[in-house]
Amino acid sequence: MGRKVSVVVSLLLVLAGCLIMGCSSLLFQGGTPQETPAPAAGFSAGNVSAEPASYTNFNDAVTDLAGLGFGGSAAAKGAGIRYLMGSGVNATGDANSWIFAVDITNNTSFITYDHHGRTIVNASRWTPGPVIAIDRILTPRQLFDYNRAVITANQSANSTLSQKLVLEEGNYTLTQSGQGSPRILVFNATTGVQIAVQR
Repeated sequence: MGRKVSVVVSLLLVLAGCLIMGCSSLLFQGGTPQETPAPAAGFSAGNVSAEPASYTNFNDAVTDLAGLGFGGSAAAKGAGIRYLMGSGVNATGDANSWIFAVDITNNTSFITYDHHGRTIVNASRWTPGPVIAIDRILTPRQLFDYNRAVITANQSANSTLSQKLVLEEGNYTLTQSGQGSPRILVFNATTGVQIAVQR
């Protein structure tokens, strides 16, 4: 009887150790996590922080993407950024997270930058739009500086506002959510000129 109890206690301790060390997902999934290439520009793959989400600089993310072979002149080699979304965008054009859809030789992946670092997920069933030449468009910071008056119009100092910025098909679409109906602003990504506003 005493031996059975000690075996059960030992098994429980091993299981608790696995849960604490985070290996339970590997035990139940029967695999290992996907490894990503070595990061640049201060981003680290797979580093999980207990810190609250902080704003991620767009230029740092683009620099890291260039190190992976995407953006700018990479478009001429059949590789390129097809879609971009920033969530939790602040007044300076930085975001809590950036998601880039990149395509090379007909294989699309989503590359996310946030307080966890860089994450790459295969998205082979997603149909991408045309290649975005990042070096030929305004950065989100430039877009916000150029259109600050219209972007901040009707915002009170006390209002809680969530902003999402999407770049595709040559246009930036900024969706502002808070009190009332969402406000959607569309800008030309090359010139920064406002194209439309919807409420």
